[in-house]
Amino acid sequence: PEMPDFCQSLVTRLESSDLLPHAIDQLTVNEYEPGIGIAFHVDAHSAFEEGIAAVTLGSGIVMEFRKPDAASSGKVSMGKHHRMAPALPSSVEISKNVWLPPRSLLIIRGEARYAWLHGIAWRKTDCVDEG
Repeated sequence: PEMPDFCQSLVTRLESSDLLPHAIDQLTVNEYEPGIGIAFHVDAHSAFEEGIAAVTLGSGIVMEFRKPDAASSGKVSMGKHHRMAPALPSSVEISKNVWLPPRSLLIIRGEARYAWLHGIAWRKTDCVDEG
């Protein structure tokens, strides 16, 4: 099936950019009210292929990425499709905050897609240092 008309130009631009290793075959639209976050997770391996594109509309937001410390939290692998899936986050090795300005595009691929958790804090404002 074709994508809805309202996103066709974006899909065309993404597919011609070679930022994703496959054709875009699905679309999820989420609306997050101020103060509502997203629990830390890795998007389902079985539902999404390598490479996820996220477009920030409305206002910008800080997304945090966490790489669990595999040495202290046990099993990291969860089968052939989940070979880099993060372990339960009993300990975080690295944490990075990424500012996603309005009208920006985030591509998550490779290690960032499979070995890092991502989430958004439950807060109404983000303080960002310019520069």
